[in-house]
Amino acid sequence: MDLFKCLVLPNRDDMKRAHSLYCYFSEFSQKPYPDILTNIRCDNAFGVNFAAHSSTMKESLQKIRDQAELDKQDKIQEIIQAKQRYSCLMDVIKCLSCKGTYGPHRCMCEICRIQKEANDIKVNIFEWPLPSDCIDALAVIFELQMPIEIRSYRDIIWQFINRPKPNLNHQMYEWLRVSPHASKLGPFYTGPKNNKVKLLSSTKSITQTHYPSHSIAFAPVSEFLYESSLKIHISPTSTIAIKDECLALTPQLDHPDYKQLQFAINNTQFEQNHVIAKLCQCSARVKPTQFVEFGSFRSGHRLQWWNLLAMLELDSLPIAEESVAILIIHSILQYGPLAMDGKPSNNSWCSEAHKQLLEDNFIDELTTRLDRRLDDCELNWQNELVLLVITMITMRMLTICNSTREGKVVNLAIKCRRIGEKWIDLISETIKFTSSPDFSEVENLRLKLVTIGISCILTFSTHSDRIHCLLSSSEHVISLLKAATTTHDNIILNKTQSNISTFVRNMMRFSERTLMMVQPIVAEFLQKTCFQSLNDFVAIYWAVIRSEGTMNGQWKKRTEDLYDGWYDCQYESRYISINFIKGTFLVDGMAIGFLPENITTNELFVRVFEEHIFEVQLAESPKTYITRLPYGNGQVQYEFHVNDKTKHLTITERHITTNERFQLIPHSHFQAELPDVFVSNHSHWLNKRSRLVEFRPIHFKEANFLDHKPYVLSLTTGYIVTNDMTNEQRLVNQSSLLFDTLFNQYFVRLDSKPYVYMMGEH
Repeated sequence: MDLFKCLVLPNRDDMKRAHSLYCYFSEFSQKPYPDILTNIRCDNAFGVNFAAHSSTMKESLQKIRDQAELDKQDKIQEIIQAKQRYSCLMDVIKCLSCKGTYGPHRCMCEICRIQKEANDIKVNIFEWPLPSDCIDALAVIFELQMPIEIRSYRDIIWQFINRPKPNLNHQMYEWLRVSPHASKLGPFYTGPKNNKVKLLSSTKSITQTHYPSHSIAFAPVSEFLYESSLKIHISPTSTIAIKDECLALTPQLDHPDYKQLQFAINNTQFEQNHVIAKLCQCSARVKPTQFVEFGSFRSGHRLQWWNLLAMLELDSLPIAEESVAILIIHSILQYGPLAMDGKPSNNSWCSEAHKQLLEDNFIDELTTRLDRRLDDCELNWQNELVLLVITMITMRMLTICNSTREGKVVNLAIKCRRIGEKWIDLISETIKFTSSPDFSEVENLRLKLVTIGISCILTFSTHSDRIHCLLSSSEHVISLLKAATTTHDNIILNKTQSNISTFVRNMMRFSERTLMMVQPIVAEFLQKTCFQSLNDFVAIYWAVIRSEGTMNGQWKKRTEDLYDGWYDCQYESRYISINFIKGTFLVDGMAIGFLPENITTNELFVRVFEEHIFEVQLAESPKTYITRLPYGNGQVQYEFHVNDKTKHLTITERHITTNERFQLIPHSHFQAELPDVFVSNHSHWLNKRSRLVEFRPIHFKEANFLDHKPYVLSLTTGYIVTNDMTNEQRLVNQSSLLFDTLFNQYFVRLDSKPYVYMMGEH
């Protein structure tokens, strides 16, 4: 019962369920009956009592006994017949003498053969399938025909208790797998084959261990008849100490500045004097006032929310630090004591630790301070933990507060979501243009995106009666998908998984739980709207559709399971899949990723893009990658395709607004035709529609890469002209007579021919 106060219960539905269980177990714990996982064969055991009052079980018990009695009589007849046969054989040889020979060439006579036949007569023993004791028999029949509701309940309890060792090695024997009990009792078993709690015995049956040693001639019939030798047990449990249970439910501080204050998180006892006594251990990086504030935050479960309100008002703790975030989130989510005397408080689902959230005035004060904090941090996406903490507090308020304050808190939750989405866009733009030497910086930015994505997901974390306030439109569904895919993508794009803290991993699991819990509502909404939200999201997320603007795919849910988040669609030759729970977006089974090495090491790619890291998806063409994010203020996307046979790399630049396509031409194609300055100092992009080659800066990272086009080559006329309309000039062909004349007359002594070029008025 002490475990209830340590439970982490995120929403009202969880709290109501826990309260009901607490009341049930409180009532049950006052009764003298043993539980269904320990002693199942005593007089007042639940199963024995149930079977004694069940006509079906008593009828089955009688059938087993009747059949066992018939089998016993048959066995007695078998023994008698075997004895008679033995006597007959012995009577045949009684007056005869043996004529057999012995030695190396032994020869058996008729007497020896008959003697051997008589001695070989064996009869297997009979073992009664049920215990002789009436109480034990009732316990066995209950295990065989236990109602499925009780069996499922017991299996769940058993699995919960055995969490550390789900496959405990008990070295016992299953009743339904040993002879003769398997054949005699098996037909009366009504449970599933894969149930967790099984009927066991610590000993083998005597049928398995008995080796016939009695002579059929002299052993009495009684020596072939045995009572059931199996003992009555069920699958054992390996219980966890309450201390270890509480430890598993409590987050651990690993930051050296706060590690010594772990006791302040473990419980809500008044520890302020203890904290002050530990001031000598305070780190130089932490102010003494912060040290005391942190250690005293949970001193008294009724004071936690008041301490939070004061902390927000006075800014006495830095909530942008992970340890402080752990303290606050654990404090507001832990159920806490139900009552000081151990009984439910006023028979209410809300524990005493969170009663303040049922007071409208307190909600008003807390909402005002949280809103002010959001305004302060809105322009600074560096404080992702601040957004996470505020979101968690807001959703906790929403799931507990009265309906009179529902709208006010919902608006705050929507504001958290809006800020998170804004930050995701800003950080994504920053990552897009961050150069590769800043690898660690990119990794840190991706971790921020993961945390912010989790924050956005958690704005959907409330109980079933209020989820419609946050998830009722196509915009909400798209926001949910954006948050889920942002979290997923940046986890898999983060090459160093080890730098994700335990706290963030726990929040990731919490966000996945939230995503799973809202799936029935999402599925219902998508069915009503013909999956239009998925088409709208794909048009935003998949670069191929983004350039086209719309998609009209025919989606379907993968399974009928309400909590399954998979949706599939066929788009032309591509197979698209979305997993709401994991945030996975697959095109032909491939998620977002980086370009393969055979592209990033290709000379054509390296010359222009150097070590730039692109996030890519599969494009509509086979074995073609397209950048997930647009570049040049959202103007262009890049496609990369390698021909497996020729190993030739094709790089295409797609302009989203004009739908024009430019192909990057290897500079080597111009080395024999153009002056060196036109080859070495430019990258060359062919517009397939206009048949014009644009001469641009070599390096993609240059700010004017898309706009600076000093020269243009027309494949139709063969002329290279300047792109300056006020003073348009044309390149003089190096093979022309004019060029040869001028070069030989004026420039031959200055430089070699490839490094000289001449422009003429157009």
